[in-house]
Amino acid sequence: MTLSHPNPFAAPLRDLLRETFEGTGGQGSMYIDGRGRGSLLETLSGLSALQASERTGNAPSIAAHVGHTRYYLRALRTYLAGDDFIADWPGSWQPSEVDEPGWAELQGELASEYHALLTQLEQIIDWNEDLSTDALATLAHSAYHLGAVRLLARHFVSSDS
Repeated sequence: MTLSHPNPFAAPLRDLLRETFEGTGGQGSMYIDGRGRGSLLETLSGLSALQASERTGNAPSIAAHVGHTRYYLRALRTYLAGDDFIADWPGSWQPSEVDEPGWAELQGELASEYHALLTQLEQIIDWNEDLSTDALATLAHSAYHLGAVRLLARHFVSSDS
């Protein structure tokens, strides 16, 4: 459902979040590969639990990036709803290791949080400075983790993705 917003910010925000999480759907791209590859959910779907759990040096695993991104989206949704949220940012980097069922669940939770955030953002009519700042921060934060995951996943995906 697409609502008409008085602020021209809402539609581009939605489109960029969709590109970050879902990809371009084969259409033009603002910043990821427009061939239908490269979004966060697309990248994750091609990885096994073992790959998602692998760590290089002190870098967080892909699973940890996914857990943190899921947590960040949930925190923003809670804030947007006006509810209290007691943050546990160190704990947000869990799980760092997953088995196959846990990996499927974590990916599902990330997708669910993302879709719930899109729905919540669609309902905002009065885009004030605070909301706009939080939305831009979410886009930047999610794009950062997309890049980090893509970098970590480069060992597991073919060179043309």
